[in-house]
Amino acid sequence: MRVWNLLLALLQLQLLLQFQQVPQGLPESPASVDGVVIDSVTKQPLAGATVLLQDRLHSEGRMITVTSNEGRFAFRSVSPGMYVIEASRSGYASEMAGGLLDLPPDPLAPNVNVVQQLAPGQVLSGIRLVLTPGAAISGRLTDERGEVVAG
Repeated sequence: MRVWNLLLALLQLQLLLQFQQVPQGLPESPASVDGVVIDSVTKQPLAGATVLLQDRLHSEGRMITVTSNEGRFAFRSVSPGMYVIEASRSGYASEMAGGLLDLPPDPLAPNVNVVQQLAPGQVLSGIRLVLTPGAAISGRLTDERGEVVAG
């Protein structure tokens, strides 16, 4: 009778293990990134700037947003990885480095690396990207006699 009970218990254990799904690992918690884009001259937030969050290792890992009226941007549900954060707006030079809003005291001193490592569940908050208004140079190139130089 004991042997019979032992065999029955082993059969039940085998069936249980056969149909039990073994978890493949918990999914990684997403990270998030937020901040503000500022005009370098006026020191005011820039609405309508495009902010790109690009995964350095996976070309499909790209997120784009546009800043609010207060110059703010946010990326949620970001997969952990190595990222470049870049801001751009028509009439301004693009910016790939930024800083935290409250450190250092100089509001334009960059203190965030161009490439950011985002860990599972990390909240990277207070990024500041400072855009400088662009300029164009136009004119004619002339030689010492005032004649237009071709090319």
